[in-house]
Amino acid sequence: MAATARREIDTGEEDIAAIAKQISDHAEAIYQTWKARGLAPTEILSCRPAPGIKLAESLRTKPKPEPKPEIKQRPDFRREHRPELVREQRPDVKRERSDTRREIRPEPEGETIEVILPPDLVPERNGTGGVGAGGRRTDPAAMRLEVAREEERLLRALRTGGVVAERSAERPDVVPPISLVDYAKSRYQDRLDTGARKPVAGASGERRASLGSHVTEARSKFEARARRASSAGAGETATASASGVTPVRPFLTRGSVAERVLMFERCPSEATLELAKRKSPAATTWRGPHDVINRAQNYAASTPTKPSSAPAHTTLQRTVRGAANSGAPARVIPRFHFPKGRPPPAHQQDHALHKVQSAFATFPNSQVPRESFKHIVKACECPLYWKMPLFLATQQSLHAPVDGHKFIDFWREMTSQCHDQASRFVYILTRGKSNTLAPEDFVPLVQDVVDTHPGLSFLKEATEFHSRYVHTVIARIFYCVNRSWSGRISIAELRRSNLLQVIQLLEDEEDINQVTQYFSYEHFYVIYCKFWELDRDHDLFIDRHDLARHNDHALSSRMIERVLSGCVTRGNQNRLTPDGEPRMSYTEFVWFLLAEEDKTHPTAIEYWFRCMDVDGDGYISMYELEYFYEEQMQRMEAIGIETLPFNDCLCQMLDMVHPAVDGKITLSDLKKCKLTPIFFDTFFNLEKYLDHEQRDPFATQRDSDCEMSEWDRFAAEEYELLVAEEGGSDAQDQMEEDRTGYARLIR
Repeated sequence: MAATARREIDTGEEDIAAIAKQISDHAEAIYQTWKARGLAPTEILSCRPAPGIKLAESLRTKPKPEPKPEIKQRPDFRREHRPELVREQRPDVKRERSDTRREIRPEPEGETIEVILPPDLVPERNGTGGVGAGGRRTDPAAMRLEVAREEERLLRALRTGGVVAERSAERPDVVPPISLVDYAKSRYQDRLDTGARKPVAGASGERRASLGSHVTEARSKFEARARRASSAGAGETATASASGVTPVRPFLTRGSVAERVLMFERCPSEATLELAKRKSPAATTWRGPHDVINRAQNYAASTPTKPSSAPAHTTLQRTVRGAANSGAPARVIPRFHFPKGRPPPAHQQDHALHKVQSAFATFPNSQVPRESFKHIVKACECPLYWKMPLFLATQQSLHAPVDGHKFIDFWREMTSQCHDQASRFVYILTRGKSNTLAPEDFVPLVQDVVDTHPGLSFLKEATEFHSRYVHTVIARIFYCVNRSWSGRISIAELRRSNLLQVIQLLEDEEDINQVTQYFSYEHFYVIYCKFWELDRDHDLFIDRHDLARHNDHALSSRMIERVLSGCVTRGNQNRLTPDGEPRMSYTEFVWFLLAEEDKTHPTAIEYWFRCMDVDGDGYISMYELEYFYEEQMQRMEAIGIETLPFNDCLCQMLDMVHPAVDGKITLSDLKKCKLTPIFFDTFFNLEKYLDHEQRDPFATQRDSDCEMSEWDRFAAEEYELLVAEEGGSDAQDQMEEDRTGYARLIR
């Protein structure tokens, strides 16, 4: 083995290996310099290594060949301990270098491996025959020219990002040359297969002849294996190109470290790879051709094939599109949006319809009068106070009975479209004509509450207050439920509210005042009394002079003008006085009073935000705050109260609200703030502003933690005051009557 190694040194290949080593070290130095400086990927071309021996000077220096030893008739392959050939490798550089860089590691002393190599088995390079040692020596000038070409091709690949491909063999029928290491591996594998023992020095001639035959057989097997690998690689390439599969890109495992890093940074696309294939073959790297083939085959074998169907992590829409393009039966995306509720099973609908039919069958001719219609409502599994809208759905006259056949048709049509309580409520009140609720759609329901609820039995005789109560309840419903300010309640808004639960509660609660939301008579009494006090002419409209008297002139005139300007009211019908001044209806006053007394409600915050946003840009600017606060300062100076400068007040308000945008206060900022009532009262309600100034700051926090809302607390206090005033007036009238009667007796 040592003799053949010396024959390899005799050729010019060790010179090429040394030059290749220098080029690789130079490229490694460029990469380390580029990495240490932190340059961009494109600046690696202009990067220079650290000061040292230049590449051009090192290329001119030809390594001095070692003296040639004698060549025996039967060459021996020996692995000897040659420390001068062992090179210290850097830990961060990969050991995958060119096959021409042979590393001869030291072996333990005294260990010698002798291999008998016949003359016809001398490894050949590039398919050329073995001539004499002098015939194999390469001209130094030609060798430097070849190295310059290799370097030029490598630099061109670095600039363009192309693939440095292997050179194609000149003769396809020639077996790729093998290195000594691969030859030894093949021979060792063959020896393991045949079970032959390792030859030792001093063996007989017969055993040497037997070993020569085994070596010849091993070379034949290796050549056959190499031919199969070459043919298999060509076949896989042709198959991949025919099927459109992206070929394996071997450039990431070839060349120096700098070359691989730069090519990975550029990451050429498939179009670039196709263009590189069409060009002339690029320069070969410092590897044997069989190494690249083996690596490509191993990579292709380890890469999983693409499944025919869509992977599990892709979206359903992508899967359906892929199935449609491939001609497979398309999948149906299951329905996931049910604006009117998820449909129940068919047998459940049939069972509910059968119950309604059975309820009508108990009445003669399936005719149900108004007084007995609550039994039908119970069979329909609806709240009790849905009975009047259900009755009017198929019968317009209140005095005529409901025909069972018409109602069954209506119920079947409704249940086929609406599958939850909110959608059915809208369908019943609108009789299937609309998907939203207008204020007039609630009139039959609320009027039925007035007529039949035990807590409102005292109101039956006072028919003049029925319409006032009905309009008050409807206004409160829209104030709390219609969050879009559209004037019509949608199914989605109805689902998000508690209106249906409150209507259900009316069936179980006999005291109507316990249902403080929407239907409380005490709340209605407070609202109507407040409006009656302000409406001096009792035409159910109040102007700006009437509104200014609210709460002892607590509101500023500028805010009153904004309230009556139409920014928080709807429509212009009958809203102007004979003098052309705007005025407010009773329904609009209900909204005003609710927003004024409970400024923590979301609708109240939107109400006053619209009023303070004078220019309507969606922000409360600093000049708008100054516009409202200026009148507050004038009113405080008029009554002799020390005022706070606007700049100081503005700093306090901004610290309290913490607006997201400097210099602008948005609606979301006020909704996030827990002290919104103080913010609003500071700019347009003088009485409450002074009350906040004199009040314990922690009392506001305690009140916000209380279960009762600000409106419930205000309504309860005002109702007690109104009842006390009414009781006092009654007692005074009784005393006057007693005095009159006593005077008559004296006479």
